[in-house]
Amino acid sequence: MGISVTSMVVQLWTSNNNLRDNDVKIRMVRLLYPKVWIDVDTVYSDAPERIRFWVQNEENRLIAIKKAEGNAKRISEQAERAKLILDKLKKQ
Repeated sequence: MGISVTSMVVQLWTSNNNLRDNDVKIRMVRLLYPKVWIDVDTVYSDAPERIRFWVQNEENRLIAIKKAEGNAKRISEQAERAKLILDKLKKQ
């Protein structure tokens, strides 16, 4: 039981630090880009659920794009290596 309590305390402490870091980041945006902050705050205030949904979908879309780009690059590199091997075999 002591291990699970310790684990939970560490997890809460880490979460608290992450929240504090996010708070500082948000405050920086507010200071450096006040117009952007006002726009974001206004849009969010008008429809918080819709914005949460949009942000989650957009993050997922961008993650999928990055994965697809990585896969395309990897496959392209594999195809290029295969072509070099094929050309080498043809010359033998």
